[in-house]
Amino acid sequence: MFYAEGPTTHDVARFPTIAGAIDFFDNGEGSILRRGRTGALVPSEALVPKSASFRSGIADQQYLVCDESSCIYYARYQEYTTMVAANMGPNMTGEALNRVIMEVDRKLTECLAKPLVK
Repeated sequence: MFYAEGPTTHDVARFPTIAGAIDFFDNGEGSILRRGRTGALVPSEALVPKSASFRSGIADQQYLVCDESSCIYYARYQEYTTMVAANMGPNMTGEALNRVIMEVDRKLTECLAKPLVK
């Protein structure tokens, strides 16, 4: 939506309230991504490439988990949630993933700086 580099997908959702975004992050899609449909903890932070070290100072909640072939960054910025899924390989390195996450963080920071239009 905002930025793509290599084989990635990116999604942003805006909720009417921060509480709605928190619930979605903790119990909805974020929970499924983090725990899997069976409830078992899926991809591990131990498999995150060391070069994908960026962590937002603005996001209220975030995590980056990877398995052998893909990584998922999921974050909540007030009433927004965002997810970046990347197929890791020669076209998507840890450094490239880091750049994607940094750009998403920059764009969401800009969104938060704009006043709400009612």
